[in-house]
Amino acid sequence: MAKIYKTETIKKRAIYVYLPSVETAERWKKVADKAKMSISKFVFEHVENSLSQENEHSPRVKLIENLRNLKEENDSLRKQNKRLGKVVDSLDKELRSFRLKPFLEPSGEGIR
Repeated sequence: MAKIYKTETIKKRAIYVYLPSVETAERWKKVADKAKMSISKFVFEHVENSLSQENEHSPRVKLIENLRNLKEENDSLRKQNKRLGKVVDSLDKELRSFRLKPFLEPSGEGIR
């Protein structure tokens, strides 16, 4: 009875992975042999490692969304900066005209 149970659980846990080439499969098997582990354990550890790194770092979709949001914010800030620059220029011109106004009057008096 124990044998049947073990076989059933193995069947439920098994997945098939088809690699892009026979050379890749042989290379993975050699690396697993060199590390003194089965190919199943080798693949499991590397996949788990990759998944844990993905959890630590943002997935690609999130990075793309963040990049898009940052670009939009950057564009908005550039427009605001341009508007504020125009306001500063306008205020500088107005200030200059107020400073020059006493000298432009017929009396020609101003504080120097």
